[in-house]
Amino acid sequence: MRIIKILITGVVCGLILFHTWPLKIISVDSIPKVGETFDEYAVLWSGMSLANGGLPVGWTTNLGAYSPNFPGSSLKGTNLEVQGKTPNWTRIKNVPMPGIAVVEYDYGLGKKQIALVQPYFDHPPLAGLIYTWGAKNDNKSLIDITPDQLRAIPRYVSLVTAGLTGILGYLLYGATGGIAAVALYSTMPSTVFSGRMVLTENVISPLMLLAMIILKLAKSRGNVKLFAGAGLVSGAAMLSKFPGIGVLVAGVVWGVKEKISWKYLIIFLASGLFIGGLYVIYGLWIAPQLFIRVMLAQAGRGLWGTVNLWEAVGRLWFLDFPIDGWWIGGWLVLIYLGTKAAHFLPVIFAATYILSVTLFGGGNSAWYFFPLGAVFCLLWAGLINEIRLKPNWINLGLLFFFGFSSSWYWGYAQYHTAGNPTNIIRIGALVLVMLKIIGERWGNKFNWSTLIWPILLVIILHRMYVWNFRGIQYLLTNWSRLPYPSAFSKQ
Repeated sequence: MRIIKILITGVVCGLILFHTWPLKIISVDSIPKVGETFDEYAVLWSGMSLANGGLPVGWTTNLGAYSPNFPGSSLKGTNLEVQGKTPNWTRIKNVPMPGIAVVEYDYGLGKKQIALVQPYFDHPPLAGLIYTWGAKNDNKSLIDITPDQLRAIPRYVSLVTAGLTGILGYLLYGATGGIAAVALYSTMPSTVFSGRMVLTENVISPLMLLAMIILKLAKSRGNVKLFAGAGLVSGAAMLSKFPGIGVLVAGVVWGVKEKISWKYLIIFLASGLFIGGLYVIYGLWIAPQLFIRVMLAQAGRGLWGTVNLWEAVGRLWFLDFPIDGWWIGGWLVLIYLGTKAAHFLPVIFAATYILSVTLFGGGNSAWYFFPLGAVFCLLWAGLINEIRLKPNWINLGLLFFFGFSSSWYWGYAQYHTAGNPTNIIRIGALVLVMLKIIGERWGNKFNWSTLIWPILLVIILHRMYVWNFRGIQYLLTNWSRLPYPSAFSKQ
């Protein structure tokens, strides 16, 4: 019976992934706007140059840390030529370091001068190496990359992330949780549009989910190899970007909370530090003094503490990104479920990651919180499962006023501007109140909790899924001209 349940859940999740695939690829080379952050190109370039020449090349705001340097360098292919020498894997350390070259490039905002450095030590390289798979081998130079090549891989990373939310949702909350998590991640505006971008945080997302899955299995089976595997995956998150250390720390915090054996926790931590430390070993081997200078400069970048956190609560602060009730409500669901043991795993990982970004995320960029999208979908799935089993005024209110209302606004109201579409939301609120009262007063007299309420909930969730899907279509069609106050210009 359990195998049949897993198969049915897997088939339903697979159909959702297939159905929502077009939402990941339509206008992907222009929505969100390419060039709003140059980091998209910087991430890919660092991976391409490292893969081809053994030394990463990238754009930096820490030029002072790369002094003294060898000026007069030029971009040759995917690496810099410094004093007539271009790196490859057989002569990495024979190239003068660091080299700096200024190139003119139009990354979506008109031609601008960009200072490229080699070796680029601002961030670890794993995410760039993953995104490199989307660049064609016939590109003669970094600046030959086109927007469609730039964003060729994120759709697959997003697909993997959606699948992992389904697996973890099933492990935590059963079939309801698995299906709800996949459906939400695949249609929630914040995750659909952020998942299109070439940013390191989008690589941290699946690694965080995979670490949680392995830890969940490791605890139930007491398998030391699984704890080591979870550590390796957590270390890979750190190898993508240093705030990814929050994944490793979260694993330790969760292990202590769950009273996991110290032997297993030490193996988990050692495995993670080994993988995460590879970048430090590489940097100290290539150019120790330069690497230390850059790391110190990165640590001293402008930090606004929790200011960006409060801004991120409202929405992912990119030009033209919509207000998303699922995202806003996700913060409240995190708080609501935070004290309930069934949700400790995703709650601890979310809280620890928020703390690591708040303390170490210099620059306070909007994309730092991207990994929370997948965790919010998991927590929403947990909330929906709680509503299925034991609805109360709080969980019903969270779902209605944030998730349901957001889905209705983008997927229904914008298609029915004539007349009075707001009656739907009023009627919906009244229906939910009536259903809650009926369940409380007369539910014991018939199969309310085991039959009628689950069927009604499926109908409601299906309607939200349809609205979410249509909402994404509306947002794609009307990007950059969304109705006020759904999006605000930075200009």
